[in-house]
Amino acid sequence: MKIAKHVFPYQQWFSRIVIAIALWGAGLLGIETPVYHYSVDLTRIVDDRFEVKLSCAEFASDKVIFYFPKIVPGTYQISDFGRYIKNFKAYDQLDKILPVAHPDCNTFIIEQSSRLSSISYWVDDTWDARPAGGGRHKPWPMSGTNTQASRSYIWNAGGVFGFFAGQLDVPVEIEVNLPENFYGVTALPQVKISNNTYLFKASNYRQLIDSPIMFTPPDTLSLTVKNTKILIGAAHESDSSHLVQRLQPSLSTAVEAVVTFLDTLPTDHYTFIYYFTDEHRLGGIVTQKHFVILKMLAYFIKNGLPVGGGLEHRQSSFYTLPDLGPNYFDRLCQLNSEIAIHEFMHIITPLGLHSELIGEIDFITPKMSKHLWLYEGVTEYFAQLIRVRSRLISPQDFLFKVMRSKIKSGERFPNEKMSFTEMSANVLKKKYQVQFLQVYQRGAAMAMLLDLEIIRLTNGKKCLADVILELARKYSPDNSFNEETFIDEFVDLVHPDLRQFFTKFVEGRAELPYADILKTVGIEYLPRLKERCPRHYVADNDVKRQLGIIDDFTQITHVGKRDFVGFKEGDIVNMNLYHQLYLDSLGNYIPEYSTVTLPVIRQKQTVYLPFKVKYIEKTTQYRLRFFPERTAEQRFYYHIWLDGRKPVGI
Repeated sequence: MKIAKHVFPYQQWFSRIVIAIALWGAGLLGIETPVYHYSVDLTRIVDDRFEVKLSCAEFASDKVIFYFPKIVPGTYQISDFGRYIKNFKAYDQLDKILPVAHPDCNTFIIEQSSRLSSISYWVDDTWDARPAGGGRHKPWPMSGTNTQASRSYIWNAGGVFGFFAGQLDVPVEIEVNLPENFYGVTALPQVKISNNTYLFKASNYRQLIDSPIMFTPPDTLSLTVKNTKILIGAAHESDSSHLVQRLQPSLSTAVEAVVTFLDTLPTDHYTFIYYFTDEHRLGGIVTQKHFVILKMLAYFIKNGLPVGGGLEHRQSSFYTLPDLGPNYFDRLCQLNSEIAIHEFMHIITPLGLHSELIGEIDFITPKMSKHLWLYEGVTEYFAQLIRVRSRLISPQDFLFKVMRSKIKSGERFPNEKMSFTEMSANVLKKKYQVQFLQVYQRGAAMAMLLDLEIIRLTNGKKCLADVILELARKYSPDNSFNEETFIDEFVDLVHPDLRQFFTKFVEGRAELPYADILKTVGIEYLPRLKERCPRHYVADNDVKRQLGIIDDFTQITHVGKRDFVGFKEGDIVNMNLYHQLYLDSLGNYIPEYSTVTLPVIRQKQTVYLPFKVKYIEKTTQYRLRFFPERTAEQRFYYHIWLDGRKPVGI
């Protein structure tokens, strides 16, 4: 028997009439699409806590479960946000309290839910509070909450709002009463419904989790880049001066760099949200001469380690950055440019390209994806590739500084004990969790090698970015790829021989073949080399220095008689200019006794110190340099790689 694919016209009209009558009847009966309606009054703060109220419909069953997330996307660690929820209560229509069981920190079982009318509870902030029941991990600041009465309120939704079992797709409304002159910085749509009350809407709980909000007196700036309207919002723990004007240049540069890579941005609006913690005392400690390490340890014991970073979302990203004082703030803004490129590029993967384990994440019993090589490794590699293609850094910086550093750090990964996919799939377990940061080191180095293999196997017709963007167009934020078959699908877009790369080095435990693959673009890789090379202008000099606590800068505290540069006490110098000063364009050392010039900050002015290069015998690890003679094919692949185009004349 065949089933007709189309209905006759009179059947269409009959169906429409039935639907119309049903909708009209539902309106008469007062039946509405269910909506979670939350209300919060941020003018009523008690001990850094605020109350959340939820109006909800009655349930047909006599028992319903209300959850807070165990984990949220992008964090790769357990957060257990239910530990920060206090005085949870459920009420019926007559405001009588219903029985609630609390079997574990994230679960609240409401009895007699057929009478349920509302829920209320108090929220403790994750930054400062000691969670109920303890726990090994506190949520990262970028994914947590902070309440600083009368100054700012940080909401990542997992720490504020829960959900009913089986109702993740129900729309959400949040009505917030704000202090005078406060504003909500978020990618969520918001409507002002009275003088200080705003309504925020999310299509479902997943969108809510994906949309941080920062409430603060307005310090915002808007700009348009290509097809995208960018909003920047900032707040500071103690400084009330406007910060976005100082953030804007580096952020604009970062977004423009992404445009050179992607050509267009995959969203029509995006919000950068920044919160700066006050670490001025720490910044002052490192400028002192005596007992610096002891004073820093005492500071960390009392205040904790300052944590900075960002967390990506589909149309926004949230950053917490430590402000070490006026001597460091501008450098922090420049450092932020690199962080922002990485977080923004997550809009491609995993936010736009992910398996079902990410797209349909289980907030309570999570199963982790094995594709961190893609979500973090490729993203971090792209962040660095974007910088070199947009000329924010030179090819020499990219090769001899950035990627060499990632190779060096990545070689500490215990690949003899676990593969990269094993680590990824088991990252919530302690044995594997300690290796997580390797996604930014070995993961990025692995992505570089994958890129070069794709260029070679396709004779320059495709690169890694082409394959990723092709897959991102096939899938979407709401359409996940298959966790188990994705690598084979990836290989199908390139060449059958690429399967060996994944089998050996991503899913397997083999050593990464740096030498074999880097020679594709004319680069020689030497894992260990004893050689005569230039002395480092600080590390191999007769000087003492302070510990650097931000980027690569340090301060000279003592100058000995054998100093060969010309330092003075108090000079601030970049420790990581070795490759710029001493390497030529091919990565070879310049001749001994050549004269180089080192820029130094002296009494807030930049001075330039010329000195002659002195050699020393050292053992160098993970040496990169170009072959003296490169073939036309090697030059062709090199330009496809770092320029993203076929070079003229090759």
